[in-house]
Amino acid sequence: MNNNRFWMYERIDVRGFLNSLFISGVEEFMNYAISQPTSMGGTSIQCPCSKCKNRKYWNGDMVKLHLLRMDF
Repeated sequence: MNNNRFWMYERIDVRGFLNSLFISGVEEFMNYAISQPTSMGGTSIQCPCSKCKNRKYWNGDMVKLHLLRMDF
């Protein structure tokens, strides 16, 4: 996984839509996170969204949705 995290801070583009770099960054992040046993709780993963703050575990699809809706 690329250590450059600039994409995390550019969620919305100038038109008010989700930035394509943010979407691809979330995809890459999710692929990496799911491969790490320390971030998993059984079949769930810690959610790093701005609401859950790594305190809740969800399935990968829900974590991805949280990140797209609420940012890191």
